[in-house]
Amino acid sequence: MQIEEGKFYQIRDGRKIGPMEPTPGAVQYFFRTRLPGESSWRTYQPNGRYRDDMPCDLDIVAEWREHASVQRVNAAYLESGSDDQEDPAAAILAMLDGVADANYSALAGVLREAHAHAATGKGVERHGNGRSFNEQPIMEIPRLLGGSPEGQLYQIMKKAQEANGMVKRGEREAAIRELLGAINYAAAAVLTIREAA
Repeated sequence: MQIEEGKFYQIRDGRKIGPMEPTPGAVQYFFRTRLPGESSWRTYQPNGRYRDDMPCDLDIVAEWREHASVQRVNAAYLESGSDDQEDPAAAILAMLDGVADANYSALAGVLREAHAHAATGKGVERHGNGRSFNEQPIMEIPRLLGGSPEGQLYQIMKKAQEANGMVKRGEREAAIRELLGAINYAAAAVLTIREAA
């Protein structure tokens, strides 16, 4: 990944940062931004690393993607033309960030990324068809099979095994996508087990 001027990104702990701008006179850390609630600049290497020596929670892990529901709320907000309301996307994202225990912010970031993986892009195009998660094949097929989570559990194992092979081949981004899918299958299995109880 290469950082680009003007774009927003997700850091390892799940927060949104940006927009990125060039760092004046930079030799190594060519991009900078301010983190939410901070007045000082944070500088980044072009590959998204915050430090040279070790990974940290401030490393950039992905380009920021707004969840589809946030995009819809934003569109409605912009159409209303009101200037005296809080930006709804900011309110929703602040609420999501506030739910996570600070000691588990990295986990919250991955869970949020898994949610975006299912709710945007290929996931929603391939499986959503305008239906809620609870009405998609990931949930409907287990109901047809008597409420068993076995198919979902198989998918978790399959995706984990595929991700392992991808990591060994150096295909890190593809492995991450597989594992985000496995997280969503695990969530579906939890819902199926609860539904059958």
